[in-house]
Amino acid sequence: MSDFVTLCSNSEWFKRYPEKQAGEEKKTTSLAFPYTIAGTRKDVEKMFAFLDDTESDLLLLEVEAQAELELLELLKL
Repeated sequence: MSDFVTLCSNSEWFKRYPEKQAGEEKKTTSLAFPYTIAGTRKDVEKMFAFLDDTESDLLLLEVEAQAELELLELLKL
């Protein structure tokens, strides 16, 4: 249980798995989310470079990301 708490504290997960971080970690003033990741599209593409068919996989990721954005816009209404 204590390993779970440690892993979920601050940015411990990204410290253990830096290859999963698509950008640069920055500290925020939020108590709920004390860290944020600021990255570019290039950072995200580099993170997913291990995929076999990168072009089609990235297209799928773009479609999923667009769907998430549209869902967030709908939730604002």
